Amino acid sequence: MGIFFPKLRTVATEAYFDEQLSALGIEVQTWLEMFSGLEFVLARDPEVFPRIDRTHFHVAVVEPFRDLPELCVLYTHNKDYVHLVDIYLQPLEEEE
Repeated sequence: MGIFFPKLRTVATEAYFDEQLSALGIEVQTWLEMFSGLEFVLARDPEVFPRIDRTHFHVAVVEPFRDLPELCVLYTHNKDYVHLVDIYLQPLEEEE
């Protein structure tokens, strides 16, 4: 029996995602370092993060990294691609 390696998907950003990334003021080098870990996970198993009910979107919550706060990445996927659609700051949870 051989070893099974999952098919890797191509991870691509949509134009709006790039605009939001720029608007957040995130330095490119810092983003690329953080993104390499996220890309590794998404390329192998995009179902690992929860899907938003009644949509085709998933949301990955990315832990703080260096000077970046906690971020949410909204994406869709098919058998060949993962499309990063939006990125935004993780909202603070409301206190009761």
